Amino acid sequence: MELEVVDVFDIEGVECDRVQSESIHESIYREGKSIQPSWVSSAEALHRTKLKNKSALQQAMSKLLNAHFVPVSLLRRGEARNTEYSQLAIDLIKAMRCPDKTEFERLKANILPAETAAVVSVVAPIKFKQDADNQLAIASSQIVDLRQAAQLRLAQLKQLHRQWQEAEKAEEVAQIKDLEAQEAQWDLQCVEEVMREETYKKNRKRELKQMLRNSTEVI
Repeated sequence: MELEVVDVFDIEGVECDRVQSESIHESIYREGKSIQPSWVSSAEALHRTKLKNKSALQQAMSKLLNAHFVPVSLLRRGEARNTEYSQLAIDLIKAMRCPDKTEFERLKANILPAETAAVVSVVAPIKFKQDADNQLAIASSQIVDLRQAAQLRLAQLKQLHRQWQEAEKAEEVAQIKDLEAQEAQWDLQCVEEVMREETYKKNRKRELKQMLRNSTEVI
């Protein structure tokens, strides 16, 4: 069937074709019957989509598969250098890059509902599981970080407690030494006082003897 192109416009160097008549994809999927689409090499697909490089092509394919749940069997086949892309993939990528998403949504709507539902039923749980696994991994990492932080803080508190105990012990020792020094000073003062009294008594006794001697001589 001949395709009627209404207009072609360039958005950031990308040509977007609007097709009013039956699209290539509609010619592939008609009345629920699948017809084998044409397949092209990655280089040809890159040329037709007008993407800059293979990385951009892979990103576009990833978006179709993971964000829009288009069955991979409808988009590409083969592995590595033998990978081939369908005309549907090329049409979807070109339509996806246009500001007006009408053509893109129309192409997606023409995909067999059964195939789309089958892919969504498989991909959605997988994606949900991946998201749950990622969240669990993040939560586990956060728990590990919190546990390590708590252990570090506990070690710091233990160290502060030991330092406080050591300081308190050192202060007690210093106080004891001060008390011992004061007691020693008091003891010394007591000894000096006793010695002074003894000296005084001896001197007084000597004086009394001398006075007695002097009085005897006078008599």
